Amino acid sequence: MIYILMGPPGSGKGTVALKIKEKYGYSVMSIGDILRNEIDKGTMLGKRADRFVSAGELVPDDIVNFLVEDGLNQLRPDETVFLDGYPRTLNQAENLKEISKTQPVVFYLDIDKAILLDRLSKRKRDDDSEETIEQRFKTYHKKTLPLLDYYRKNGTVIKVNEETSKKAFQVIEKYF
Repeated sequence: MIYILMGPPGSGKGTVALKIKEKYGYSVMSIGDILRNEIDKGTMLGKRADRFVSAGELVPDDIVNFLVEDGLNQLRPDETVFLDGYPRTLNQAENLKEISKTQPVVFYLDIDKAILLDRLSKRKRDDDSEETIEQRFKTYHKKTLPLLDYYRKNGTVIKVNEETSKKAFQVIEKYF
């Protein structure tokens, strides 16, 4: 089974994913973590991705699709996986459908922007400057938010409107 944690920057996707992994042992693929790891290691892929991440833009679909496909191929066919940060474009959603042969369940973390900005301003990551954060929000609204309609037409979207990751996790865990 594939679950997607979807939401704007700072919505708690990574924190919720970690809680799910710790409590249930499900696999979690955090595309942001994978990309940052590739960048830190200085791989060719990481060097290519770095200029997009640093600018608050989405990494090109071909790179991200490759990473996800590679990651999914390493899992057992019956393994439950949570995707954090993927898909973020319609092309990525179509790619996921093709490689997984299934429609995932999407948990949409819907949180007020003021709360998100407060959270993001307290994080200490290289890709969380004020300019980068604002660009990430613009990119999210333009490219990722439209995926909600795609998944509403082609699967299940569960809206989670909780202000803390702890409460969001409590809502999500009721579904499995």
